[in-house]
Amino acid sequence: MYIVNGIAYADTQKESLEITGAKYVADKMLLVKFNSGEERLFDATKLKGSAFDILNNPEVFRNFCVEHGVITWDNGNVDVSPEYVYEESYKYNAEYA
Repeated sequence: MYIVNGIAYADTQKESLEITGAKYVADKMLLVKFNSGEERLFDATKLKGSAFDILNNPEVFRNFCVEHGVITWDNGNVDVSPEYVYEESYKYNAEYA
């Protein structure tokens, strides 16, 4: 059990997942670094829905920012959670790159 802001939780507290950096590597592909130190390849073609249509513009996609542990585009109007990026990404080993 743990308590956060006066609320008791029955589970064990987990370190929150954050993105600490990212690098554009190819069309809709990012190499993402997490606060765990792990690097993973994220294929943004998996982002579906009209909210992500703007990412089809290569200039917009390349101009992302990492803000408060989250990747954002279009001046913060579009973002994706670090948990989703992690779950939908692939292990990356720099030795074989």
